[in-house]
Amino acid sequence: MAKLCRDALPFGSPSLTQQNASYLFLCYRLASGYGVDEVVLQHARLLQKRGANCTIACVEKLMTPPEILCLELLPALNSLEALIGAQEFTHIVAHTEPWMSLLAQVSTKLPVKKIVWEHGDPSPELIPHQALARQLEKTNKLKNVYPFVDQVVAISEFIKSDIEWQKAVVIPNGLSLRDIVPKQYPETISTLKIGTLMRLGAGESLYKGQDLFLKLAIALKESKLPAELHIAGKGSSSEAKDYTKHGIQTHLNLGHEEKINYLNGLDVFFSPSLWEGFNLPLIEAQTLGTPSFAFDTGAHPEVCPHIVSNINELIGCMKAAYKNPALLKEWGETGHQMVTSRFNFEEGAKFLSSAPSGKQLEYSPRARSLVPRGLRLKLFFMGLRTNVSALGWRGFLVWFSKKTLRKILR
Repeated sequence: MAKLCRDALPFGSPSLTQQNASYLFLCYRLASGYGVDEVVLQHARLLQKRGANCTIACVEKLMTPPEILCLELLPALNSLEALIGAQEFTHIVAHTEPWMSLLAQVSTKLPVKKIVWEHGDPSPELIPHQALARQLEKTNKLKNVYPFVDQVVAISEFIKSDIEWQKAVVIPNGLSLRDIVPKQYPETISTLKIGTLMRLGAGESLYKGQDLFLKLAIALKESKLPAELHIAGKGSSSEAKDYTKHGIQTHLNLGHEEKINYLNGLDVFFSPSLWEGFNLPLIEAQTLGTPSFAFDTGAHPEVCPHIVSNINELIGCMKAAYKNPALLKEWGETGHQMVTSRFNFEEGAKFLSSAPSGKQLEYSPRARSLVPRGLRLKLFFMGLRTNVSALGWRGFLVWFSKKTLRKILR
């Protein structure tokens, strides 16, 4: 059975991790089921295993990995600078907004290496209700973020091109699965089991290709091909209604082992997404040896050898596999070989461990005396002071009340 890679494979030599290196990773949320969060956790675990100190700060903490310190932090510049000054981090790695914009504004007096790790954002036209905000955010990064950090990293060549920052270094994401049992391919097929994995809901429906997956269900029925469609992902029963109406079997909110069993049990995995910076579910399916297909969009040509242009082309491939099941093994092994030979999280960790930190500056006694001893107590009082300063007492109480209510209702 495949397992989540909690213990990272060793990379390089111990000297790759600088002495006294301390990393702060910034992301909007920390939760299972999100590609960005998985990258943050994998890099932090790898670096920490090599002797570095790692902390993750986020706006919403929905999980708590036992081996890494994770904090909820108000996304304000003074909150971020106070945390950096108190803990004397050497490297700050921002994976999402609003942290990217805030990191670019961090005082140059703080001796830190500032790194933006770009996962990209869907094209504005693919999220119509946020189109203007998305375009403004992209423009802001080009003018006010990328020029004011030490390094921009893109997770694929597609993302490097999409963000329009040619100085970016491309470091692909890695694999989070190991101890993989070889997939058993069928010698005969009575019904072809085709599935996908995506978050459900209207917010991402257009760019995730949810409507195209429904069209695939209709086209398969018209083709008379003996096949059943499955969809797995985070969502509610009401969000799954459209799929069940079309005869698609739904698998909601699967745990890690359940997700692996689901991907392993498919004859074919298909990603209908119209925009992906990397596509971790597609990588995971191929890692397991499941034959996988995707549209010729986003980073798919970089991470999957089996690309189709439209639904009819996909159905043609499925018909060929139904007549000749040996194709499933051929496709599965090709995809498995591609992803396992190209992608690993160690490359990102190596890059971070070799990134030189800024010159260590002396902090004034007054700055140190503002923070009492004891990490958690220190962060509590520091956060209270900076949050109230940023929002005012009334704004702070509103923010704190909303945050507490979300936790109660969660």
